[in-house]
Amino acid sequence: MNEKPDGVNHKKLFDDEKVRRAMAYLTPVDNIIRFVYKNYANQCKRVVTNVSPIKKEADRELVPIPLDIEKAKQLLDEAGWKDSDGDGVRDKIIDGEKVQLSFTFQFLNTAGDWKEMAAMAADEMGKAGVKVNLLALDLKIFVEKARNHDFDMMMGVWGGSSQSEDFTQLWHTGSWISKGSNYSGFGNAQSDALIDSIKFTTDESKHNVLSRQLQKMIYDDQPYIFLYASLRRNVIHKRFGNAELFSERPGILLNTLKLLSGNKGIAMSDGDSPY
Repeated sequence: MNEKPDGVNHKKLFDDEKVRRAMAYLTPVDNIIRFVYKNYANQCKRVVTNVSPIKKEADRELVPIPLDIEKAKQLLDEAGWKDSDGDGVRDKIIDGEKVQLSFTFQFLNTAGDWKEMAAMAADEMGKAGVKVNLLALDLKIFVEKARNHDFDMMMGVWGGSSQSEDFTQLWHTGSWISKGSNYSGFGNAQSDALIDSIKFTTDESKHNVLSRQLQKMIYDDQPYIFLYASLRRNVIHKRFGNAELFSERPGILLNTLKLLSGNKGIAMSDGDSPY
């Protein structure tokens, strides 16, 4: 969500933490996972923070936010968003102007599932008086709009590494100012200082403690509504030997495989990806 809208092209909808949290309560994450993976729960894991749940530094004390329309309504009421004219859409006076709680939800047009997932979220949000307009975009336009902060809400995906996290690219305020990958505008001096400390902390235990502090800050601030991390599978035919799997994508080096005679060898291997 765009935490720092300009107030002109994009109204001040998600600059309020309560509104962002309400959107989380209106997102049917568990149902989205069931839809995407057809109830095969072992293919993905719900994500609560910005760190993969299989990493040691992930904060496992943070609780997933459930679908709760009534809780979302309460938060929106507290933030001053109410349906004053009875048209079914909440509104609020902002800078002397009556603004509806209506926005465009952008997503990539590269996969059919994305439109259905966005529609599922939009349907639940509508039940709380939030009007959502869906917009599918080509990758080039999608990224350009993200970098220029030209969006209200967007759905995307990040890939990661098995290494310890460096949060600078996605979460440092400098990456928002420079039109980097901090699309939401999250952060302040305190979070920046924490990110800088994490980057230069080589002791794993200390690194993990600092990482969890940042995860908690992000969890409380709710710039993202985290969905799930999928598991990557690697299958190797039994006619190949010397099969080695790696935690980094793509997970296998083809030039290390050796063709076996008589089709003897490893039948199948699989590996999990951190994202």
